[in-house]
Amino acid sequence: MARHLIASDAAIRTIKPGDPRKRLNDSDGLHLLLFVKGGAHGWRLAYAHEGRRNLTSSPP
Repeated sequence: MARHLIASDAAIRTIKPGDPRKRLNDSDGLHLLLFVKGGAHGWRLAYAHEGRRNLTSSPP
């Protein structure tokens, strides 16, 4: 499982620009997009409702 990749706020704060990763996953559909919109991070959640996959996001 990838749940350990988003362990804490401190783990996210240690990621610096130039990191080769594009996103961090928690394995339950939640992932953090790194360095979108000029350096901010953006959250996305993939989920299924009534058999259809959906994706929702928060503004960075």
